[in-house]
Amino acid sequence: MKSYISKFFFSFALILVFITSISVAQIISTDRPDQTEGTHVLLKNKFQIESGYLITDSDNYLNTLLRYGVLNKIELRINSNMITGLVNNEKRTAFGNLELGLKFNIFNGINSSTKVSFLSHLSLPNKREFSNKDPISLNRILISHDLTESFQIGYNLGYNIGFNNQINNFIYTLAFSKSIQKLGIFIEVFGEEISGISKSHWDAGVIYSLTDNLQADLSFSRGINNKSNYINIGISINI
Repeated sequence: MKSYISKFFFSFALILVFITSISVAQIISTDRPDQTEGTHVLLKNKFQIESGYLITDSDNYLNTLLRYGVLNKIELRINSNMITGLVNNEKRTAFGNLELGLKFNIFNGINSSTKVSFLSHLSLPNKREFSNKDPISLNRILISHDLTESFQIGYNLGYNIGFNNQINNFIYTLAFSKSIQKLGIFIEVFGEEISGISKSHWDAGVIYSLTDNLQADLSFSRGINNKSNYINIGISINI
């Protein structure tokens, strides 16, 4: 595991040095590192890369989310995970499901602090070790409330439907976030219910705007009614 972590931090530093010279006139808004997907939809022709490395007790995930604004209220999304873990007591690295999706802005009132969007992905299997056997439809309603200029509450309600009825689970998230100049902090509870079995978690983290279009983040999570946990570090850039 140490070698993977070292390689990631080295790559992270190289990317950081390279892209800090790029500048655009838009403050970045991302869907990481928390589990609550934001209501913000990229403007038309804007492109965003959000990537991070997540470490758990069993598997490690190199996640990359590509977002592109096709219209001012619709964005196209491609999400992938390169997973490292044990298969039959042997360490393997392979891609998980490829997720193709769209995010739609439903409500974004000029005089309202409430925003509503809808997010849907189709998760496609690739017949590798860490991939599901059948496609999965991932759907969420996204809601946020700006309580002040720097304090926000966001929450998601979702339902994932597996083809051939192999996966049917309810998703929920609730995040509280606060911004202090270039620094953002958040705390969140999230979970899912599958076949009457509920798993709940909490996480917290920090987000730092290195430039107007570049953001770094660090977060950690613990299980509430289970023993799961993770550490997550990432970087995002808007073009």
